[in-house]
Amino acid sequence: MGLLKMVLVKITVFMLIKRASVLKQYIVDCVSAGTGTTLYANPAILTAFYTTMTNAATAIQEAIDVWTASPTKGNKSAIKDAMDAGKVILKSYASQVQVIANLPINAVTRDQAYTNILQSHLTPQKVGITKKIKPVTPQISAKNTGTGTVDAKIINTHPYATPNITFFFAISKAPVTSPVTPEAVVSITEGQLKITAAYAYQFLMLTIDNKGKVVTFKTLTPAQDYSIYSISKNGDKFISDLSDPYDVKG
Repeated sequence: MGLLKMVLVKITVFMLIKRASVLKQYIVDCVSAGTGTTLYANPAILTAFYTTMTNAATAIQEAIDVWTASPTKGNKSAIKDAMDAGKVILKSYASQVQVIANLPINAVTRDQAYTNILQSHLTPQKVGITKKIKPVTPQISAKNTGTGTVDAKIINTHPYATPNITFFFAISKAPVTSPVTPEAVVSITEGQLKITAAYAYQFLMLTIDNKGKVVTFKTLTPAQDYSIYSISKNGDKFISDLSDPYDVKG
């Protein structure tokens, strides 16, 4: 069997970052992701290299702080210099991740190499038609944060391939009656949401794009019991399975 075509890192994702604070956080997130997974932890990528990345992020923040205290042209130029240096380090990180992610010992398919790159906080280039698969089912939690207000969030562990859009649904639970009124039956059939209920339920929906993970429902009925559900859609327009419900009070 021949070697697989290498899955590449999409370096334009970070090379086109223009805000210093965003680039600094991107570097920090790469260090956290890389050191936090066996695939890229020392010695695969040396601790000394991660220290260099951390130092680059620190240098960007220090340049920001200096410019904030004294917004001169020279101090603004120093921010750009620090960002340029940070991007050089990120390109080196991407090169190392790309090799490790595609090693035959780590990936026997291009889809596996794609997932491996996601674990580094970097973005892989599309692998073609084989990536047209159903997105990962969201795992969610929710909590009441005030009268009629509930925060709901995605809690999938890393790696979680970012969908194009995620839908959250709040559906009021059945009233307490005798005999018992059954709860609404919620399902996804051929990408369509279907709700069957023997009571008049309240339905609210919120969406988030790309890397968002948290939504806030603000107009729930106070003290009413709700079930929160979620589904996601990827760039290939595939719909995930429905999440397990999470019950919470409005």
